[in-house]
Amino acid sequence: MTELATTSSGSIFYLVLAVVFAMVAYRTSESFKKTHQVTPWRIPSWAWAIIGFISLLLWVILYLIARSTTNPPAPVATSAAAPYAAPPGWYPDPRNAHEMRFWDGSGWTSRVENGGIEQVADL
Repeated sequence: MTELATTSSGSIFYLVLAVVFAMVAYRTSESFKKTHQVTPWRIPSWAWAIIGFISLLLWVILYLIARSTTNPPAPVATSAAAPYAAPPGWYPDPRNAHEMRFWDGSGWTSRVENGGIEQVADL
């Protein structure tokens, strides 16, 4: 009976410890996301929590490797200068004359957007 009680309390201790590590893994991933705009290796924070729950050591190793090898997305310039390596798409108007302006991958176009309505404006 004593052996059963020891095994049961050991299991409960491991379960509580695993839940704590899962919460730490989730919060650490979310913290990384706030500063880098993506989670490590772009793995969702809930997945990091599962990894932390299963194995603290595995989580620590994977997280440290992922953190050092994950690059944040390319910055988008909000000035009149061209966005550095930005793909074509809608970006804040660098002249602040409109809400958004379309970047075609090599330069700003006359396509603008205000309140979700696309218009044509002067370059």
